Amino acid sequence: MPAKKTAYDHIWENNLKTVGLVLLFPLIMLALVWCGLWVAVYFSTNDPDFLTIGAQNAIDCFPSIADIISEDNIVTCVTLGYFVYLIVPILIFCGVWLTFVYFWGSSSLLSISNAFKADKTEYKQVHRAVENVAIMAGLPKPRVFIIDDESMNAFTTGARPQNATIALSKGLVEKLKPAELQAVIAHEMAHIGNRDVLLNLMLAEGIGVFAFLADVFRRFAFAPRRSGKGEGAMTLAFGLLSLLFLIFSYIVAPIIYLAVSRTREYNADATGAKIIHDPMALANALHKVGLDSRIEALGIARNAAMFCFVDPKYKCAHLIKTDSLFDTHPPIARRIQRLKSMV
Repeated sequence: MPAKKTAYDHIWENNLKTVGLVLLFPLIMLALVWCGLWVAVYFSTNDPDFLTIGAQNAIDCFPSIADIISEDNIVTCVTLGYFVYLIVPILIFCGVWLTFVYFWGSSSLLSISNAFKADKTEYKQVHRAVENVAIMAGLPKPRVFIIDDESMNAFTTGARPQNATIALSKGLVEKLKPAELQAVIAHEMAHIGNRDVLLNLMLAEGIGVFAFLADVFRRFAFAPRRSGKGEGAMTLAFGLLSLLFLIFSYIVAPIIYLAVSRTREYNADATGAKIIHDPMALANALHKVGLDSRIEALGIARNAAMFCFVDPKYKCAHLIKTDSLFDTHPPIARRIQRLKSMV
């Protein structure tokens, strides 16, 4: 009989899955650029100017290549030359873009959801619960907002613990028992401690980078050039890159992004259960919230579900039993099952 998995086991497994999924983004980007350039070079071997420029780029970066270039490997060597000269500015651009997101990226969910700042007198018990969980998690107390909705849900915003916010719906505050409310807060606090909000922002903006680059490559493909050297090959190369990046940004990347989101929900469940030492309280809260988690303003907002406790698009989320590539959250029944296994 296999040993019972603890919260630490689930956290470790989920973190490994997240790392693997996140690494797919840069690896696939590099592979797309290489494949697009390779195909362009392969079909442009009759363009000596294009081949000469690429070969010289490769030699400038790796001088030893000059001794091994031949007809047998000319396509690979020329591809390498264009790859290095293209990938460096792409990586610099991505780094600048994501740095901007880290320091200035924020979610507009608070305004979208009509959330208001929780009065410390009226919502004294809520503030106390958030403060207690923050102390147990070893994190600064986040700002507390109330979503003006009788359905039950919650979300977290803020890329860093120092500027984090927890928003809880009126229905959640009124309908859950104190232990269950504390469990939901612990789940959201786990997202803060695990930097999941930042991860979501980075991945979402990463997809935006790919879409932006696809448009840039499309413009380069059809831009007029001063000379005819390699014009046809360059048009083909940039056109292929634009097509590949479009496919990735609208099909492949979202699937990876959603897989990361589901993994981080499992991780937040396990971490939240560890914080309060009460997996069943979180399991009970999930069951109740799943009965009435739909918040219309969040359900129609782009990427809003990523930040919520339960997907806000569904009235009876607990009825969804199977995984889908396009789900932001795992099935509630499966989340509850994992939490029960920690008891």
